[in-house]
Amino acid sequence: MALKVYTREVFPYDWARTHHNLATAYVGRIRGERLENLEQALDHGKQALEVFSRETFPEEWAGTKNSLATAYIERVRGERAETWLEQAIDYYQIVLEVFTRADFPYDWAKTQNSLARAYSSRIRGERAENLEQAIDHEMGELIERAPSAEGQPPRRFTYCGTTPISISPEFCSRVEQVWW
Repeated sequence: MALKVYTREVFPYDWARTHHNLATAYVGRIRGERLENLEQALDHGKQALEVFSRETFPEEWAGTKNSLATAYIERVRGERAETWLEQAIDYYQIVLEVFTRADFPYDWAKTQNSLARAYSSRIRGERAENLEQAIDHEMGELIERAPSAEGQPPRRFTYCGTTPISISPEFCSRVEQVWW
């Protein structure tokens, strides 16, 4: 086992990276009890954060926080469901301070997508507002405000093929240029 060689004292980065990798693996693990796997993921992620601070290893810190948020989302069951979901939202939002669109476009987009998922499941607050937050995060900065008839509010479009909302061909073309 890697953790017998990569001790925190001798190889702190490798020790933390191994814990991060274990956290990610336990979130996606198929075998065993789901809740136990998620607890293992949370435990390993928290250990990784003992070394990966935002100041010293910002990218690793953000990736680990992202994995923890995913574990919290998957854990959403029972009496504390609202608490876990709010924790996931908090983590995803703070991750976006490091995974910016300019510096980490792929990680930024994945985190926006995860945040949208969290808001669409959110218990706290107004349902309509949570769904609007989900749409905004799903689209990130690709939300298009199209011109409308005089005196009418702008129409919101979302990306191609994912919602029943109509989409202009120009917008679909723009999305394809940005992401593909």
